[in-house]
Amino acid sequence: MKDWATRQKEYKKRRQKVFAMKTGLVASLVLVVFLVFLLISALSGGYIFDPTNVITVHYSGYQGVASAQISVDSAKLRSEMDTAFTEYDSSLWPIIKKYKSDDFYDFAASFSGVLDKSENLKNSDKVNITIQYDKELAEKLGIRMKYEEIPFTVEGLADATVVTADDLFKYMEINVEGVSPLLTVTVDNTAPLGDFFASVSYAITPEQEYYKNGDKLTVRASYDGDRAVAAHLDIQAGSLEKTVEIDGYDEYLTSSDQLSPEVFQKAVELGKTCFVRANEYGLRIFTEAGLTYTWVGTQDYTFEWSNPRILSSYVEVVKDEYAGHNSKPYNYLELVYEVHIQQANGTGCDAEAVVALESMTVDKNGNVNLNEESAQLFSASYLDKNIKNSLQGWFGDEYNLEKIDLSTKMTD
Repeated sequence: MKDWATRQKEYKKRRQKVFAMKTGLVASLVLVVFLVFLLISALSGGYIFDPTNVITVHYSGYQGVASAQISVDSAKLRSEMDTAFTEYDSSLWPIIKKYKSDDFYDFAASFSGVLDKSENLKNSDKVNITIQYDKELAEKLGIRMKYEEIPFTVEGLADATVVTADDLFKYMEINVEGVSPLLTVTVDNTAPLGDFFASVSYAITPEQEYYKNGDKLTVRASYDGDRAVAAHLDIQAGSLEKTVEIDGYDEYLTSSDQLSPEVFQKAVELGKTCFVRANEYGLRIFTEAGLTYTWVGTQDYTFEWSNPRILSSYVEVVKDEYAGHNSKPYNYLELVYEVHIQQANGTGCDAEAVVALESMTVDKNGNVNLNEESAQLFSASYLDKNIKNSLQGWFGDEYNLEKIDLSTKMTD
């Protein structure tokens, strides 16, 4: 029979063995729990990325023609990636960290959203955003997308303001300068800066150098369609053109019929006032007439005009093909006078002289402007043939010459 001491030793050994078994069992359980935790972490862990935090939809335009664009807030996206990397770097799994913050920024660079419909939108339209990204890289980095698609309903679009022709052309200003048929026409836009209508441009057709009274011009408006939509303006079809008639401007005189007897006699009296300097033509006329001329001292002659009497008159008008293309006036009124010229000693003779007025106009009421400042004596001779030659050849073939019937113009 075993003594007490022996039994105590055996009992102690059995207890140590049981303790070791229990300790091993607990350690095994702890290890299993740890491994399960790691497995769960590996399977369910990672950063859950909500794309709605960084994506915004913007609208431009108005009901029915609006467009949508997606923008990604790069600052917020980078912040999300910083958070994702921090979670990755501090997590138990994976034990060995192979990826750096730059890898998360590479993921951010692959991130975007695509709309399934982005044009001609109206309120209540259903639109879907599909999230696009590098799925392989996301899996490596442990990034899980909360939404692969984001549906939304279009709302808040404004109604368009209808723009008519009156609206589109309300700032158009037609500028007409000159005298018909040599009118120049330009068009300006007087809309205030910053207004949409300030961006509208106008073009005149037919495009030509000169216009005349009675011409009908078409002014066409052009504008930036995208800018109009952005301003919520619905420009109606058919409102892009406007017809403008050029009328009521002064015209150049083209016929003696436009000269009333009163106006013609006014011109004749005006012409007489041009006979103030006879010295310019005195030597020529006296030489042609065979008269002896004298002078005072060695400096001046003493030729004088007297008693001018109208003999004939002509209207010269530039031909159409030369109008506006030469430096000469559009028209002339030529008054031919018989006038006496003599010196202080009484020697003298009758001669012929021509006074010309130029660029005469007629207003819309038929009133003639003789352009009195233009009246000047431009030819004088003792020989009638010289005057006829000057009238016929002075302006060459560029003008049409009309002789005026004095019996219809002179009342005395």
